[in-house]
Amino acid sequence: MNTNTAPRTKFAGLVEQKKRPKKGLLSFLTTPLEMIFNQEEVEFDLVTSKRLVAKAKIRNAKSTMNGSEIFKNKTFRPPKYSEARPYVIDNFRKRIAGQNVYSDAEVKAIVMDKTASDVADLADKVARAKILQFAYVLQTGKIPFKTKKLSEKGIIDDLDYACPAGHFSTVPIQWSNTSTAKPLDDMEALSVAIQKSFGEAPDTVIMGNPAFQLFLATTQVKEQLDNRKINRGEIVASLSIGGTAPAGMEKDGLNYLRYYIINGKKVGLYSYVDFYIDPLDDATEKAYIDDYSVVMFHSEARYEVAYAGIEEILPAPAEMSDFLPDSRITSIGTTRASQGFIDTFEDKESKSVYLRYEEHPLVIPKDYNSFGCLTVKT
Repeated sequence: MNTNTAPRTKFAGLVEQKKRPKKGLLSFLTTPLEMIFNQEEVEFDLVTSKRLVAKAKIRNAKSTMNGSEIFKNKTFRPPKYSEARPYVIDNFRKRIAGQNVYSDAEVKAIVMDKTASDVADLADKVARAKILQFAYVLQTGKIPFKTKKLSEKGIIDDLDYACPAGHFSTVPIQWSNTSTAKPLDDMEALSVAIQKSFGEAPDTVIMGNPAFQLFLATTQVKEQLDNRKINRGEIVASLSIGGTAPAGMEKDGLNYLRYYIINGKKVGLYSYVDFYIDPLDDATEKAYIDDYSVVMFHSEARYEVAYAGIEEILPAPAEMSDFLPDSRITSIGTTRASQGFIDTFEDKESKSVYLRYEEHPLVIPKDYNSFGCLTVKT
């Protein structure tokens, strides 16, 4: 076992420097220690109500037993994301003719830097899968592993968190009917529904960019703006469009659009302009938040990532043994939400080393009734 932690600390720092920053939808996800499991299947509770109040008791009274009226227990086997990348270590020893051959220490330094870059690239690919899980949860209350081919060959069943059905609906008048649509009323109604279910009104709205353009074009919104004599870019007490996010409403990785008072609460409106290649055909580029989706949620609700255990970790080759962890990485940098596993395997015939990065993550909306989504055009 490698007991010298300094190279591993340096390696973890290199990975953190090279990784994609934890912004946008990723920034709302956390991983408490109890959500890191050694077994293949994870067990978790969804909180069904934050509105119940504890009642005072006399000294010798029995405790109130909290069951299904507070928690809904589920189990699931998280998917495996395993990504590998080959390279030939001997290539790092080569230099231009006439130059001295790299020393062993130099080769190890080069391999460490290259490995950190590879781990960062592979980890970012897995991070995009977690973003996609979360995006589907926010828009549908489900993770469609089979239906949308988020799993290879659709072999993993869909996961339905059974969120309140009324939190996911198509607006009664589509926003493309700009003269009669009521986008402010639609968001007010969804906010009230979430508040009744979760106990708090949402404070964040993420719109697909086409949805936001329709929002601005509707007569109702225009009249609201005209009534307040507000120009684009101004920030006032009740309504603003564009400009800098007011204090406390900055959200790293989200594009601030405006804020509005919805259901008596100051709500930030944002867009999330990030795209992925659709697993359904491995060709179509799609936005994580659908063009005509309007997601409402509470930014301080608990949206977590659970990590299941891994079956096997292979020993690293000599050039990597000083800096690769001996077991799972419980932390890369300052966040616990990168529960990755790194190991290597060697192809003797090609003299290639394959670096493997693996995670078994599952996005879990612990406060499963704290969000909802409107479809504003079909």
